[in-house]
Amino acid sequence: MEAAVAAGASLDLREFQQRQSDYTAAMCEWDDDTGLARRLLRGEAAAIREVIAEMQALSENDLIGEEIGFSIGESFVHAQPKVHSDEIVPRFRRTQSAGGKVKETPLPVGQLNSLYQDYVASVALKTGGELLQLLPLDEVYVTCFSNLLDLTTGHKGWSPILSVHFTRSGFELLNLAAIDPSDALRNFRHSMNFSKQKGFSKVEPIEVV
Repeated sequence: MEAAVAAGASLDLREFQQRQSDYTAAMCEWDDDTGLARRLLRGEAAAIREVIAEMQALSENDLIGEEIGFSIGESFVHAQPKVHSDEIVPRFRRTQSAGGKVKETPLPVGQLNSLYQDYVASVALKTGGELLQLLPLDEVYVTCFSNLLDLTTGHKGWSPILSVHFTRSGFELLNLAAIDPSDALRNFRHSMNFSKQKGFSKVEPIEVV
């Protein structure tokens, strides 16, 4: 019985020490999080950079684009995702005949470009929405870049094709499950040069106010 009491006391001590260690670690994490939150509310650029660093998961699954760059200042963020080329859009459509045979036909140029426009608009909406959700800002800027062919040089280079100034008040009015991505951009100040036959052309990014 004396041995069991001693063993129990030793077990209690180890459990207490473990819980005390867990509590200390949790308190340190809480202090870090609350300190970061206070700095964010003050609009500190360094605090915004810390949150942005954790946000890089946006491009990890390769759905948003190849990578995302950021310009960060006091109380503003300008995200610059590099989107995929139009090869991400299916180039063929399948139809089934009355006899049950599946036929594959090329997608019309206008439809292909419209689908790609929706993809680029979705990238902007996703990026802007994530920033507004993570940061205590009332507005963010997103400029999408695509690897376009420069007709003056004959070489491809990253060029801005869509620039949007998102506001929190405007974004909160959106029903994201029902919107058309390209049409939804009309709710915000944006710069886009697009035609169904030619696709995107280079634009000037919106200046941060």
